Amino acid sequence: MRSFVSALALITCQTLVAQPAAADPAADIRFLTDTLYSQATLDATFETLGPLLTAGISSQLQAQGVSVSDPARFVQIFIEEFRGSFLAQMRQEMQPVLRDRFSDADLAGIAEFLRSPAGQKFVAEQPGLMRAGGQIGQRVGTAAGIEAMGRVAERMDGEGIVFTGRNGQRLDPLQALGGR
Repeated sequence: MRSFVSALALITCQTLVAQPAAADPAADIRFLTDTLYSQATLDATFETLGPLLTAGISSQLQAQGVSVSDPARFVQIFIEEFRGSFLAQMRQEMQPVLRDRFSDADLAGIAEFLRSPAGQKFVAEQPGLMRAGGQIGQRVGTAAGIEAMGRVAERMDGEGIVFTGRNGQRLDPLQALGGR
């Protein structure tokens, strides 16, 4: 009998230790959104996307006949003014998304991991990982784009999609895309 009680106690303890407590899902969700959507992560995102934002905004403005004397500084000012309300709103709106996609036990387990030393290291490394991913993505994306140009041109030709210049003249797809 004593060994049965000991075994039952051991199994009960292992079960309790193995499953994270889901005591307060709302608190776990707040912790997760505050941790995953941090100022450092947002800063790394904007740092990575800054050149793309500058090019995109400059292109949109030029299409409207508008130019900016310092496009990079304009985008930096925009980001500085944008980020304050963005971060708070992003955290708030991600809470129901997490709620819908994860069970209470999942939320507790994820929060437990992020509170652990390995989880804290993971969170601390996110901005650097995003920067590295952005640099790698730019390099790999450029190479993949160049490599795909010939196939894109062939498909465009096969599907009857054409580029035309400002004078209405038909352009070679590879030339129009900067591939030649």
